[in-house]
Order: sequence, then structure tokens, then C-alpha cells
Amino acid sequence: MKFFAFSILSLLLLSSCHDLKKQKQLKKTDALLLSVSKMVEELNEIDSLQIQQISAEIGKVRKTIQENYLNDTLTVELGQALEDYKLAGKQAIWVTKNLSIAYRTNLETQERIKNLRLDILAGNGERDKYDSYLKSEEEQVSDLEKLHQTLLKNSEESIQNYQELNQKMVTYSKRNILNNTTL
Repeated sequence: MKFFAFSILSLLLLSSCHDLKKQKQLKKTDALLLSVSKMVEELNEIDSLQIQQISAEIGKVRKTIQENYLNDTLTVELGQALEDYKLAGKQAIWVTKNLSIAYRTNLETQERIKNLRLDILAGNGERDKYDSYLKSEEEQVSDLEKLHQTLLKNSEESIQNYQELNQKMVTYSKRNILNNTTL
């Protein structure tokens, strides 16, 4: 009888430990899903059309400046402004190219985490590997967070530099065109 009672208590203890581990794993999946969802929402706030327009406008203005610039020297201020303007264009191009990659990767990661969560709930697959799967997903989400932060930073800097410098560069471009036509 003691053996039977001990066996039942042991099973209850093991099942409660398993339930605690399962709950901990489910909390991790929930936290990862929340993190990925937040990133997707923030990426949705990036106006990709505006970024593409900035890239096109900067490219057009820079091309006009290059075609119509005759002097062989620039002031330091103008040179720095041209470099900052060029950087804004490169940032806009980078954001445009990587935004769709970030969306796709976030959605794929979200789907994998949801499937892992369902497996944990149902006890499907190799339960002893759930923790390693979670660790792998945590690393993936960490990498996505780095890409996400870089996209946000480049997007904001590109827009800011464009807004600060575009009118000055357009004016400079027009002045070069006028100087070329009067010669």
C-alpha cells in the first residue's frame, strides 16, 4: 500500500514539474510572439512610399548637380551637406531593400513560434528539445530586433536629412544649371 501511495505521489510530483516547465515554455513563446508583433507594428509605421520618393528625389538632384557642376572646389560646408544628402539617399535605398525582407522574416518567425507553441500545448514532437527550439527562436528574434532597430534608425535619419537638406540641394542644383546656361 505504501508503495502504491508513493508511486501515485511520485507521478503527481512529476506531472506538476512537467506542467511548470510547460507553463514556463508557453510564457517564453508568448513573450517572443509579443516582441515580434511589436516589431511588425513598428515596421508598418515606416512609410515605404515616402522612403522610395526620397531615394528617387535625391538621386535625381544629385545627378543634376554632377552633370552641371563646373567648379573644381567646394566649401567645406557645402561638401559636408552633399555627403549628408548622399548618405540620406543610400539610407533610403537600404531601407527600401530591407523592409520587405524584415516583414517576411518577422512573419515567418511568428509562424514558427506559433507552431512551436501549439506543439508545446499538445505535447507533440520531441518534448525534450522544446527548450533548444525556444533558444533558437530567441536568437532569431534578437537578430530581427537588430535589423528592426537599424531599419528604424536609417528610416528616421534619411527622412530627417532629406527634410533638412533637400531645398538647399535643389537650389544649388538650379544655380549650377543657370551658371552653365549663361556661359
